[in-house]
Amino acid sequence: MSKAGSIYSKIVFGSKLLTNKRVLTSLADSKMRNLMLALKSGSFFLYNIGKYPDKLAVIDGERRITYREFSERISRLNGGLLSSGMSTGDRLAIIAVNSAEFLESIFGPILIGIKTVPVNWHLKEDEIEYVVNNSGARALVISEEFIDKIIAIRSKLVNVKKIIVIGDNAPDDMISYEKFLDESSPYQEKSIPGGGLMFYTSGTTGKPKGASSRAIEDITKLSSDDIADLGLMVTNTFYGFKWDKTTNIHLASAPLYHTSPSAHCGITFYFSGTVVIMGKFDSEKALQLIENEKISTTFMPPILLRRIMNFSEKEKYDV
Repeated sequence: MSKAGSIYSKIVFGSKLLTNKRVLTSLADSKMRNLMLALKSGSFFLYNIGKYPDKLAVIDGERRITYREFSERISRLNGGLLSSGMSTGDRLAIIAVNSAEFLESIFGPILIGIKTVPVNWHLKEDEIEYVVNNSGARALVISEEFIDKIIAIRSKLVNVKKIIVIGDNAPDDMISYEKFLDESSPYQEKSIPGGGLMFYTSGTTGKPKGASSRAIEDITKLSSDDIADLGLMVTNTFYGFKWDKTTNIHLASAPLYHTSPSAHCGITFYFSGTVVIMGKFDSEKALQLIENEKISTTFMPPILLRRIMNFSEKEKYDV
């Protein structure tokens, strides 16, 4: 098989749903239903975040972040959010390109009962205003590329009290992400129930609508052994991935404001794998990362696969 054919065969299963009577029957089981709720909430990574402290959790450009560092940064983020007045049931909106900070912001606050709301940064200013206000978000995490968009609608964001900027160019009425972490005390108490994710639909029948995952306590109905066994069955059978519990290296190539790309990162964290971040998609960069970082899984919609297959120099990469 050619190299191009090989990469296609490795990736295409990410969008292929296998129908299997035994698996579909097992979905009726209450444990499986609870597992699926847990997968949607992203809360399952709680089980493994501390098991392999020196293992790489995230690779983002030149940055290599271990699980210990990842956990410490999330603890500081959560401590800062709580000190800022946020509490169980509050919403944190994220308007950012793919980054380690995005992963910290989408998964970390669910541990303290906060709902995180990834927002499509391609939206126009008035559309972002609607999603942020409709979600009830009290704080934003944004990439510095979108500062001007937020400034243009800042006075209309009725619930937002805090804006945290990923980057070094935060205006005076905002705060840089790293400064926010540096000034925050880590929250190291037990997790607070009630967190989860809220993704917004495309709004094909009107305004976009927030689809919220069930609260974090659903997963506590399962033992860690149950989750490990059922989780492997879901990922291996439904997605076609040969997912290993600890050695998986996952490429986050599609925008993380979409459900499936972020869910696959969450599954990787649950199994103590490593997530490799692409800020914005580039065909050659994706092939370079697959070759250099020994990527074992990824999730790509067809348009990204098409861009790889149409890339004229794809054959020179060993994927």
